[in-house]
Amino acid sequence: MIGKKFKQRGWRVGKRLNLDVCPECITKEKINRKSINLGDLSVTDVKALGLGQAPVTPPPPDNEKSLTIIEAIRFGWASKPTIYRYIADGRLPCIKEDGKMLRVKEIDLERTFKDMRKPTMKAEPRPVLHLKINRPIREPSPSVNNPQPILNEGDATVSVQPQPITAMTKEDRRIIFSEIDSHYLDEMRGYAKDWDDEKVATGLKVPTEWVRSIREDNFGTEKGDQIGVEIEKLKSASAEAEALIKTMRELWDAMDRTLMEYETKQAALSGEATKIHAALADAKGKIDIYTSGK
Repeated sequence: MIGKKFKQRGWRVGKRLNLDVCPECITKEKINRKSINLGDLSVTDVKALGLGQAPVTPPPPDNEKSLTIIEAIRFGWASKPTIYRYIADGRLPCIKEDGKMLRVKEIDLERTFKDMRKPTMKAEPRPVLHLKINRPIREPSPSVNNPQPILNEGDATVSVQPQPITAMTKEDRRIIFSEIDSHYLDEMRGYAKDWDDEKVATGLKVPTEWVRSIREDNFGTEKGDQIGVEIEKLKSASAEAEALIKTMRELWDAMDRTLMEYETKQAALSGEATKIHAALADAKGKIDIYTSGK
């Protein structure tokens, strides 16, 4: 799971220790392999990559409209990791001016991401309401949720533009699926502790309905059967306790048999010692009689 997260952030995860490569080193390899002109890189990037000095690249002509990476993301062409991955792979040409931000041509964005761009649903405008009044109307303060209406003396025109609704793309599905997979245990237990659909959606800044639909289609319930899980844990603990008690009983039986054998051997040795003591006493008496008679 950790390797998957590093790959999503542009790392190359090796099969053995010390074989992991960071995104900057991967860019160096691709630059050396494809022999990219230093004029396509900014001075800051060239110094960071250790490629020497780069000449200043003139800005694009006025007839070729270009956007910064932030503007391209804001306009919904693609996500930030996707745009940088395409630039690193050479599939998306880029323009870097001396001391300025990275820019890409709008025509290249359309050619590369025309099928990936997030579609927007444009709602039909509501009918304009005209109010006839005899005195000026005080204009309300503008806000995000309450657009400022157009008001004129004697004639008020209120025009409300609804917010566009974005649809979930394949890229969104992949990211949400990966995030759920990193916190989901199994169909019986559901999410790991302190995790749910709302927390995943908050971290990714996406609607909770998206996360819920992907989780229901590909994983299972949100919390799972917690009571069943606890019962299984108790059953497992009870089985382990029974096995331990059985082992201890067998050990006690073996100790009892050993002790009984020891007592039996001790009694036999004691009887033998008594016989030997009696034989020694008898032999000593006979020796005394023989010595005194002589």
